[in-house]
Amino acid sequence: MRRPAGCIICVLTFACLGLLAGYVVGQYRNRGVGVRWKIDPLPDGANAVALYAGPFSEIVAESEQGRFYAQMCTLTPERWRWVPDIIGDDESSRLCGHRADLSELSVGQPPGPVTDQLDCQITLEYTDVSCRYVILENGELWRWHFVGPGLQGVLEGFGSTLCLTIGGGLLGLITFWTIRRLRGNEV
Repeated sequence: MRRPAGCIICVLTFACLGLLAGYVVGQYRNRGVGVRWKIDPLPDGANAVALYAGPFSEIVAESEQGRFYAQMCTLTPERWRWVPDIIGDDESSRLCGHRADLSELSVGQPPGPVTDQLDCQITLEYTDVSCRYVILENGELWRWHFVGPGLQGVLEGFGSTLCLTIGGGLLGLITFWTIRRLRGNEV
């Protein structure tokens, strides 16, 4: 009778670990699913014609009139502000922030055909801020903005939860075997 009860506890412990691991992986792989595109017009109401990567996590948009506006990809998106010109613009580099590959996120389709696009992602200690700016064929400027846990935060959360689960499972097994032994000695 001892073996089946111990096996059941082990199976339940590992089943819970499997569910926990699946949940964490699913959460990480589906980051950004519920985020919607938002229109982000320039202050003068003009259409945007080009996007440029500025320093740090700055996005620069050029209007039809040749004016430049900048905005940071940060935790809380800011409004476009006029800048006299682009300083340090490099046409060959369309990167912004530390990396600009949003392929790991579930970015929805833009609301129309795109003529220009710029991705930006900055990584804080436990948070990733990801932005995708697009200019549609009609000149409208749209933004996709996601703030979520970074890989380090996900892994640390998974690691601590895994340690707690394993610790709880081992404590349960030790308690179970201790009670079984005490009962066996009484009889």
